[in-house]
Amino acid sequence: MGIHIYTASIQPATAFTDHNLDPPYESGFAPSKILWAECCGKRHRAINLVVQCFYDGLRVWCAPGKGCKDPSVIAAAERRRFRNRSRAQKRRWQTAKMRAEVMK
Repeated sequence: MGIHIYTASIQPATAFTDHNLDPPYESGFAPSKILWAECCGKRHRAINLVVQCFYDGLRVWCAPGKGCKDPSVIAAAERRRFRNRSRAQKRRWQTAKMRAEVMK
């Protein structure tokens, strides 16, 4: 007997259909509506979010390429983490990176 993990389809937050109700319920948020995203715990406009409709409620996430999933935001966070490291940690990280490149 296998385990089945149910997941709902990802839909835009501005126009989504909840198939857990009979008949299915169509809804959506205004594009400028501010909502909390569960993935990063920050508020974003609905146009930059996606939802999953589960039987116990909605889950709101950042859309691919938006919010915390934006490549520029990810790169900025990585730069910020690197700048905040100690000099010794930066040296260890650089040494490990150089060794990885030599091993290729």
